[in-house]
Amino acid sequence: MFGKSNINISHFALEAVRTSINRRLIKKIGRQNFHLKIRRHPHTTYREHAMMSFAGADRLSSGMRNGFGRPVGKCSRTRAGDIIMECNCAMKHVEDVKRAFQIADKKICTTTQIVILRTEKDEFISRISLPHVSKFHLPKYQLNK
Repeated sequence: MFGKSNINISHFALEAVRTSINRRLIKKIGRQNFHLKIRRHPHTTYREHAMMSFAGADRLSSGMRNGFGRPVGKCSRTRAGDIIMECNCAMKHVEDVKRAFQIADKKICTTTQIVILRTEKDEFISRISLPHVSKFHLPKYQLNK
């Protein structure tokens, strides 16, 4: 799965995607039949400036003065075309993995595409209803404006 736009993905969203895929695949195909790998890791700290929003807040708060904010969490800076996660499985489980990824990509706030990165034999590519993309030739999408 890779994203089609530049985005910051929070560690909460990455964890939600991971648990969603893990839960579905363990239930459908078993723990030993797949290997899920998260390729993007959250390193960047993001901050929020808490604003008061009640009656009389204008007398208590200082507005945007010293508005650097407090650290809220970590996020992963993802460029368009970066692989977010991948899963290795047997050919008979491809449809279950594809469905798990389709459900999980709703938890990320960008458009994603599910592709095949590699197979054991080239003849398997035609039997799977997913586009095949070389790992080194992923399309670089432009920032959505």
